[in-house]
Amino acid sequence: MKQSGLLVLLGEYDLSFELSEPETYRREVPKAEVDVLDAGHFALEKAADEIAAFVRGFRVLKTHR
Repeated sequence: MKQSGLLVLLGEYDLSFELSEPETYRREVPKAEVDVLDAGHFALEKAADEIAAFVRGFRVLKTHR
């Protein structure tokens, strides 16, 4: 069964997440793309362009696999 792609973007300063969570995603879903941004809970306010680039890149990778 083919697994869907998973893109995980977390804000480094988001208190809603533990600092260990990115590594948990990497371990549990080895093909996931996991990135930690220099942002807090409202990451779009600080890193909108960076997030958009991640999403665009992820979509391109998924359509060419």
